[in-house]
Amino acid sequence: MIRSPATSALAALSVWLVLAVFWDMIAPLFAGALAPIDPLEPMTVVTQLETQ
Repeated sequence: MIRSPATSALAALSVWLVLAVFWDMIAPLFAGALAPIDPLEPMTVVTQLETQ
């Protein structure tokens, strides 16, 4: 995809930095999509916390 080694390294570093900084905001979104909370079932809260 990227031909220049310097550009490739910069892109990889950028992705890592964004995930490292924003992971606390991104993880609950993925967990909610993978294991939605059912208000009538308390174990779904535990399942979502384990998914995070």
